Amino acid sequence: VKEFLPIGSPEITIIKLAPQNEFIYKAIVSRIPHIELPDYAEIAKKCMAEEKEIAITDDEVAKTLKWIRESRMIATTVNRAAADGDGVEVDFEIRHGGVKWEHGDSKNHPLVIGKKTFIPGFEQELIGMKAGEGKKFSLTLPGDWHDKALSGKAIDVHVIMKCVLERAIPDLTDEFVKQLGTFDSVEHLKKNIADGLLQEKKDKEKQRLRARMIEAIAEESKVEIPEILIERELDTMIQEIQQNIEQMGMKWEGYLLHIKKTIQGLRAEWQSEAAKRVRIALSLRAIAAQEHITPGTEEIEQKAEELLKQYGSPEDTQKQIDHNRLQEYARGIVKNEKVFELLERVN
Repeated sequence: VKEFLPIGSPEITIIKLAPQNEFIYKAIVSRIPHIELPDYAEIAKKCMAEEKEIAITDDEVAKTLKWIRESRMIATTVNRAAADGDGVEVDFEIRHGGVKWEHGDSKNHPLVIGKKTFIPGFEQELIGMKAGEGKKFSLTLPGDWHDKALSGKAIDVHVIMKCVLERAIPDLTDEFVKQLGTFDSVEHLKKNIADGLLQEKKDKEKQRLRARMIEAIAEESKVEIPEILIERELDTMIQEIQQNIEQMGMKWEGYLLHIKKTIQGLRAEWQSEAAKRVRIALSLRAIAAQEHITPGTEEIEQKAEELLKQYGSPEDTQKQIDHNRLQEYARGIVKNEKVFELLERVN
């Protein structure tokens, strides 16, 4: 008897329902489809041969060191004209054609002159201004400005300098480095940064190769995907993006209005991506079954604990989470990890 794994709830049709008679019904149940795998070992071998050599440059380490120093920058209010490299706080109002630009005003707005994080040319106009001084000037927005209604148009700006801040970035010395943690010298910090960047690059390359392998295997797999699996994956994709939007402090309905989409429209756009994700999941599952990969109870428990720690206090989270679903989720992660490890070992 072939393995029969149902998907979702059965569709029940009553055929006969009468007093003192046998109850007869028909149940239609979707099941996990059979998948015919390609030579996944050969595909994995070819993909692993594409592995890129990973290296860290001195420039990459220098950029991180610069960021660390700038993050410990000390800003002091000074009574002089603003210069390139200074921090400032300004009040401003922007108009176009005499009409105030929507959201085109701000109070005590922080900027660093020379960082070029605002409207092109705006920061340059602040050079030479002292606290309390006002200035009016005009700028032309770039042709690729994000607000298409104003791209390439002239705007009028009224700005008032509130304060000028001299930014002191600490020198890179052993004394400075010792304040950062367990480092005893600049060279020690540089090595730590280089090691961290190298590991990050290795992890990214590992994920790239894994994605390339399983996509190639899934593409050559032969399977008829039930519509219910695609719909279920679309449910997951919608839920994922909704959670991400709400975690950023935005309202889901507002986001849909902003992108001028409906949930139905998103589902229609994501059909092929959902089918691809299902095909990949089925391929991973089939390889695990063919290779007799079964995660141990201890491995699953350990992964479940790791997942709980990502959501703050494990004790509080355990009260709100479905333990069985967590276990199944952890089991799937561990199983997939073992499949990838097997594919990576192919010679």
